[in-house]
Amino acid sequence: MATVDLKAKKREDAGKKATKDLRKDDRIPCVLYSQEVEATPISIDKSDLFYAMQSGAKVINLKIGRKKQPAIYREVQHHPVTDEILHIDFLGIVEGQAVETRVGINLVGDPIGVREEGGILEQILWDAAIRAIPSKIPEALDIDVTELHMGDSVQVSDIEIEDIEILESPDRAVASVVHPTRLVVEEEEPEEEELELEEGEELEEGEEPEEGAEGEEGESEEEESTE
Repeated sequence: MATVDLKAKKREDAGKKATKDLRKDDRIPCVLYSQEVEATPISIDKSDLFYAMQSGAKVINLKIGRKKQPAIYREVQHHPVTDEILHIDFLGIVEGQAVETRVGINLVGDPIGVREEGGILEQILWDAAIRAIPSKIPEALDIDVTELHMGDSVQVSDIEIEDIEILESPDRAVASVVHPTRLVVEEEEPEEEELELEEGEELEEGEEPEEGAEGEEGESEEEESTE
């Protein structure tokens, strides 16, 4: 399991102004949570954080002063428009104690239904919540789809990885091999539904003109024609 070191500084002031000042200095406000100690406000250099996240490491060794605290990402908050990272919650871990986190799902192999039957491999679930001890947290869950025929699918219940508990619903689909025309239809339907919804929203949000208002308009038109 890959790990990465990341320097952090304690934050003395966690107010809004201090947070804005941090972001201006290209530092990301964070909080370290742990069962051993109280929540600790910290900040991390933006470029250092980018490097750590690009490394793909699931366990982060936070270096706060002379102390080093292994941790995992608990929650990452992004700006809704720019997708820029605004805040991170880290969860301190202890080796040997299981923790919950999310990892990506990687489909491995070329399905029979694709290479021989003309199907298309559709990935439905891209990451999953798991529980494992830190040393057993994988970079990703590798799922072999080589034996899938047209119409076959892989569900969460089909995934068995030693020392890892998957916390998703067992009957949730992970990937399937579908007919090309079926995939096109499924992609087009949401657009039609969205169009119908938008039209419906316009009707609901637009207020019906009051009877008096129509009368007034009619009267004004008559007056203009009389003149």
